[in-house]
Amino acid sequence: MKRRQQKDASRLAGIVILLFLAVFLGCGQILAQDQPPSSTPTPSRPDQQQDTSNPGTQQTPDENPPKPAGTGTIPAGRSAIGTSSLRWGPLSLASFDTVYVYDSNFLFSEQNPQTAQGAALRAVIEFYLKRRGSEFSLRYSPYIIFLNGTTESNLASNSLNLDTYKRLTPRWTIGVNDQFLTSPSQGRLSEFTFTPNFSTGQVNQSPFLATGEKLLQNNLQLTTDYAMGGHDHIGIPVRYQYVRLTQDPNSIPPPSGPLVQENNIIGVGLEWLHNWGRENTLVAAYSYDRQYFFQTLGTAQFHSAMVSYKRQLRSTVRIQLGAGPSFLIPAGSSQPNSPLSNTITYQASAALFKSFRESDLSFSWSRSHEFTGTLTDFYNDRFDAYYMHHFSRRLVTTIGGGYIRQYFKASPTLKGAAAWGEMQYLLNPNWSAVASYMYLDTTGGGLTSSAVRNLLTVGVRGSWARPGR
Repeated sequence: MKRRQQKDASRLAGIVILLFLAVFLGCGQILAQDQPPSSTPTPSRPDQQQDTSNPGTQQTPDENPPKPAGTGTIPAGRSAIGTSSLRWGPLSLASFDTVYVYDSNFLFSEQNPQTAQGAALRAVIEFYLKRRGSEFSLRYSPYIIFLNGTTESNLASNSLNLDTYKRLTPRWTIGVNDQFLTSPSQGRLSEFTFTPNFSTGQVNQSPFLATGEKLLQNNLQLTTDYAMGGHDHIGIPVRYQYVRLTQDPNSIPPPSGPLVQENNIIGVGLEWLHNWGRENTLVAAYSYDRQYFFQTLGTAQFHSAMVSYKRQLRSTVRIQLGAGPSFLIPAGSSQPNSPLSNTITYQASAALFKSFRESDLSFSWSRSHEFTGTLTDFYNDRFDAYYMHHFSRRLVTTIGGGYIRQYFKASPTLKGAAAWGEMQYLLNPNWSAVASYMYLDTTGGGLTSSAVRNLLTVGVRGSWARPGR
């Protein structure tokens, strides 16, 4: 009974904080309508900084080769590489945080929640090189955390992004994108589960269902692009994904499933991209993914086709819609007397990006078989929202959340919800006071009860990236 009361209190605290932020933001939105736009530097906005992975259109063709068409499917939304004023040649320090941490469920356990508090140090280091016909960028995010007298560090990298392309001829371009992520079992600190890029219309979504297990993930994509003319491109993307989930053998209660789960996906696709004007883009794509499960030696196959339409309605509004059929051959279906059968369903996505004078708003929905934090050979529905508002020249607040329904072929549906918020107050051009809150809740999928986590951080941030506004 006491544990249930603690969980109910945690949920109530999370709801109260989010409602306060929502009311605060709503009032600020109304007041902002009567204020003139600010012309002085404000806290940096990663989603609206220059996107170096998508070169501007005002340069000459030789200086600005087109990016491969297939790279449009790779999530972006990170801050621009190479915009920091604290630089040593191609190497730069984008930001540095030192924060106090309170965690209501450090191990993200459903039956034995443990609170923890301490401090954390984080940094974002970037490496950027641009040459005629090519571009190379790398982002490295190490951290050290001290909780309840113990120290945990991830200096190998908990976030690493590599993006490069090379124009071979006036028509042929190749691009490589690699995203590497490691996350401890308690998850990452004050992580935004959904980050839109308003300049490109791309989004970055984190697999927050993996909280409670140590995660290692790598996504590699190689895309070859052929420019058929001024409005048409053919892209051939080839991708490789590796995922490893590890449970703590000393956790209480002990893990009921395997301590280590691994799989990889090898996929290939064909894309046709057509654009007219600067406002409309049509993409028709087919993809084949083969998924390998290491521990069970099973193999699943996905055949998917999708038609997507992107439109810039006006300078401040962008919409994206896509849908198509998908055919699944699940792992184990080829075995004799297997109860599993093939599945014919659909995949789809929709997104809205809207910028106001002092704020940004984005919504996203998708149905796909992309990794959400648990290993399965089936589909999931995901909903995300993001809102950022500039109250003044110094104060910026961001809130957002996500909801995932992960389906399984022969197991109950796993549901996960996340909500987060951050306030950043600019002390001077390079330093800010920062406070963030994050709420996580998972239920279903074989869990006997829901696992709830409340995470609060308060501290200072040094940022040497150029302001977004």
